[in-house]
Amino acid sequence: MAAKFYDEPTTQLQLIGVTGTNGKTTTASLLYQLFMHLGYKSGLIATTGILIDEQKIEATHTTPDSITLNKLLNEMVEAGCEYAFMEVSSHSVYRTGFTD
Repeated sequence: MAAKFYDEPTTQLQLIGVTGTNGKTTTASLLYQLFMHLGYKSGLIATTGILIDEQKIEATHTTPDSITLNKLLNEMVEAGCEYAFMEVSSHSVYRTGFTD
């Protein structure tokens, strides 16, 4: 429902998720910096913060809940971002109650 409400932002971005035990923040951040350096407007969702192009927003979790995530991705689309890089963890699953 969140994706529909926010006009399905994942269909308008190249979304790259980084998983694993170690190195998610570093890998996602390096990819964001590389693509920005190459001239692509990009977004980043990471433990260290959220970047929409060059606008920084404080992060409260590694992976936001589905409503917040779709809102942020939509803001990236509206800012003209072509790529979004994000850390992916199970934090958001546990916060929404969909663990069973």
